[in-house]
Amino acid sequence: MPPRKDYMNLHALRAALLPWLRRLRSLAPSATLDLRALALCRMALGLTSLVDLWELWGFRLAWLSDTSICPPNRRRLSGTVFFDIFLMAESDEAMALLLLLDAVALVCFTVGFHTGLAGTVSWVFARSQQVRFIGCVGFGFDDLRNGLLFWAAFFAPTADVWSVDAWLAHAPLHATAGAGLGCGEGVARRWSRGAQGRRRWGAVAPKEHAEEEAERLDAAAPEPDEATDEGDWAGAGLRAPAFAWSVPAQLAVLYVSTGWWKSDGRDWQKGLAVEQVLYMMSFNNPYMPFVAELLRPWSGLCWLLTRATLILEKWGVLVAFLPSQVLRLLTTLLFVGLHIGMHVCIQTGGFHYTAISGWLSVLPTCAMDFIESSLPPTLRTFALQTHPVRRQPLQGLRRWAHVMRSVLAALLMLSLFGTNCKALGEKCAFAWLADPPVASKKVLDFGGLRDRWKMFAPNVSRLDFWVTVAGAVNGTNGRPKRVVLWEDGAPTFSGVALRDWPADWPAPLPPTMPYAVHRWRKFFEENNWKNHKVDFGRYLCTNWKKHRKERLIGAWTMISKRFVNAQVSIGAENIFTAAVHWCDKASEKEMGALPKPRWLTKETLRPEVKWGDIKSSLPTGPLFALFILGCWAVPLGLLVVFRRRLAQAVLRGLPAAGGGRQHSV
Repeated sequence: MPPRKDYMNLHALRAALLPWLRRLRSLAPSATLDLRALALCRMALGLTSLVDLWELWGFRLAWLSDTSICPPNRRRLSGTVFFDIFLMAESDEAMALLLLLDAVALVCFTVGFHTGLAGTVSWVFARSQQVRFIGCVGFGFDDLRNGLLFWAAFFAPTADVWSVDAWLAHAPLHATAGAGLGCGEGVARRWSRGAQGRRRWGAVAPKEHAEEEAERLDAAAPEPDEATDEGDWAGAGLRAPAFAWSVPAQLAVLYVSTGWWKSDGRDWQKGLAVEQVLYMMSFNNPYMPFVAELLRPWSGLCWLLTRATLILEKWGVLVAFLPSQVLRLLTTLLFVGLHIGMHVCIQTGGFHYTAISGWLSVLPTCAMDFIESSLPPTLRTFALQTHPVRRQPLQGLRRWAHVMRSVLAALLMLSLFGTNCKALGEKCAFAWLADPPVASKKVLDFGGLRDRWKMFAPNVSRLDFWVTVAGAVNGTNGRPKRVVLWEDGAPTFSGVALRDWPADWPAPLPPTMPYAVHRWRKFFEENNWKNHKVDFGRYLCTNWKKHRKERLIGAWTMISKRFVNAQVSIGAENIFTAAVHWCDKASEKEMGALPKPRWLTKETLRPEVKWGDIKSSLPTGPLFALFILGCWAVPLGLLVVFRRRLAQAVLRGLPAAGGGRQHSV
C-alpha cells in the first residue's frame, strides 16, 4: 500500500524547514540578554537612585513637605491612578523616616537582597516622587528611572545572578567563568562545575589544583550529545527570558520618540542644536565649564555632533535588537559615549547616569565574561557562586506563570509603543493602528510610563535665565535691610544683612554656578514658575522663621532672562522680571513701599558679547581635535584588543572534535 500523500508532504515540509529552524536556534544565544548584564543594570540603577536620594535629602523641605514649593495637588491625587506616599509625612521627622526607608530599599535592591520586595518599594517611592514633581521640578530623569524600575521590579530577572538572593539560593557548586558566547566565536560549552562544598569568600584554589580538578570533572562529565536538555550547559543558564527585553525596549521608546520629535526642528535639521545648547549658560556644567568653552568655536564639529546624535537616536537604538553580539556591544559603547559626552558639557541631573544604567542591560555575553574574569578574586568567587549550576525546565504552574508574564510584558510594551506612536501623529506610519485598549492605558498611567519624550525637541530653547533672591529684614534702626536668600544656585537662610535697602543697585550678573542641582533650573522655567511662585514665597517665609530670629518682611525674586542665539555674535537682550512676596498681611504695604531698581522698569540692551562666547588664545584647536578623535579611536582599539583576548579565553573552553574539553589552543 503506497504511503499517504499528505504524510509525504509533511515529511518534505519538515525536511525543508529543519535547516532554517536550526539556523534560527543557533541565533538564540545572540538574541537573548545575559543575566549578568541585567544584574549590572540593577546595581547601576540602584546606585544612581541612591545618589538622587542624597540630593533629595538636602532639599526635602523645599520639595516634599506640605509647605514646599511643590505642594501636593490633592484634587489630582484623589483618583485611583495616582498615589503619593509622601502624603503620609506630616513633619520633618516623618519625612526623614520615609526617605530612610527608601534608602534601605534601594540598598537591598542594589545588592540583590529580597530583590522583588525591595524593587517594588523603590518603585513606589520613585512613582510618588514623579507624581509630586509633575509640573514643578520634575524632568526626564524621574520618568526614565520610574520606567526602568517598573520593568526591573516586576518583569526583568535582575537578581538571578550576582545577587545575595542567588548566593543564598543556589547549591554550593560553582559554575565556571566564561561559560558563554564569545563575540563572533560561537557557543563555548563548558561542563566544569568547580570545587564542591566551599562557600567561603575569597576561597580560590591555586592554578595547578584548579587544572587537575577541571580534568577530573571533564573525564566524568557527560558528552554534549548525551545532554538531556539545553539547560545542561552553563551558557544556556545565563540566558534571560524573552520578557527581559522590556528594559531595553523602554530605552528604545525614549530614543525613537525623541529622535522623531527632533526631526522637524530647524535646529536639528541645520545642525545647530549642540552649538545652541553650549551657549546656554544655565545648562553649562559648573564643574567643567572649559569643555563647553573649547567646543563653542568649532561650529563644524558641533554640526557633526548634532547630525550624529539625531541619526543615533532615530535609528541606532534599533541595532541593539539585532542578533549580533558585536553590534550590540558597539551600540552600547556609542550610546554610553553619547551620554558621557553630554554630561561633561551640560548639566541635566542624573538623567545620563540612568540612561547608562539601562544600556548596561544590553551588554553581550562576551563583554560580561570579560568583566567577570577581571573582577578581584573575592568578588569573582562570589559572582561564580551565584551562577545557576543547572537550569531546570519549568513545569506546571511555574511554566504557565512564565508564559503569562511574557504575554503581559509584551502587551504592556506594545501599548507603550502605541501611545508614543499616537502622540507622534503623522510622524509615525502606524499611528492609525496605535490605539491601545483602555485597560492597558490605565496600567501605563498607574505605572507612570511616559507616552512622549521631547528633550531639546523640536528646537533648543533660546531663553537663558538666572535667579537672584533678596529678602527684606527689619533692621535695628527701623529701616529694612537687604539680605541674600539665594546663594550658589539654591535658597539659603544663613545670609547676613548687608546694608539698608538701597534706592537702586546694579543689575545682577550671570553667576558662576546658576543652579546647585538641575531641579532648581526646571522650577524656574516659565510654566513651572508661573504656577508655583506663591509656593516659593511661602517656603522662604516659613523656613526663615525656623532658622532665624529676625523678622522677614518679604522677598524679591528676580529672574534675569537673556535670549541667546548661537548664530549672532553680538549683544543679547536682557529682560529682568521680579515677583514680590510678603510674609504676612501687615508686610504687604511695607514691601510695596520699598524702592524698585531702575532696571526692572523696562527692557535693557547690553552691548556686550553674549555670555560664554569666549575665544581661547591658546592653540588648543588641533589638540582638541586630536582629543575628540582619541575619544572614538581608543574605545574601538580596546574593543579589538579585548576581542582577541576574549576569543582566546573562550576557545580554551570549546569542546574538542571528539567530545570532552580542550584545554589549550
